[in-house]
Amino acid sequence: MMKNRLFTLAGALALLAVTGKFYAVPAFADAIKTVAATMVQDRDSHARNFYEPWNLNCGYATGICSLDLTPVSAGKRLVIDHMTGFVSNSGPTDLYRISLWIKGSTPVAYIPFNPSHLTFNNLYDSAFSQQIFAVFDAGQTPHIDVQSTGGAFAWQATVSGYMIDVP
Repeated sequence: MMKNRLFTLAGALALLAVTGKFYAVPAFADAIKTVAATMVQDRDSHARNFYEPWNLNCGYATGICSLDLTPVSAGKRLVIDHMTGFVSNSGPTDLYRISLWIKGSTPVAYIPFNPSHLTFNNLYDSAFSQQIFAVFDAGQTPHIDVQSTGGAFAWQATVSGYMIDVP
């Protein structure tokens, strides 16, 4: 009697092993793939979601020149991490301020600039290049202000960063 129970138990275990071979492994593999897919989301990759509007400018202005970048789309967050460019002024000390704002709200970065130097066309150029960390959420508009205390001026800039998908 003990021998029959032992053979029955061995047969049941063999049946479970064979059944598990065909049904448990694919289910286990699917579970692993699902977990791996959620762990490997690359939504913060700078290279994948690169953002770089270039040739930003207002033409010639007097006093202040403001420029809006594209508003941040729904489900996204914009991180601007660098701003570079130059300002051409009429006088050597005319450049007052370069700033990056959340439009209608608060400044997020003031950009330092180099002392001006005289160019071949009798304008005074001031270059700027600054690492920053400015975050804009969905619906917010990045806004650049360049201010001068003198006559007419012009500027040109490139802003770079990346977009993040916000769940």
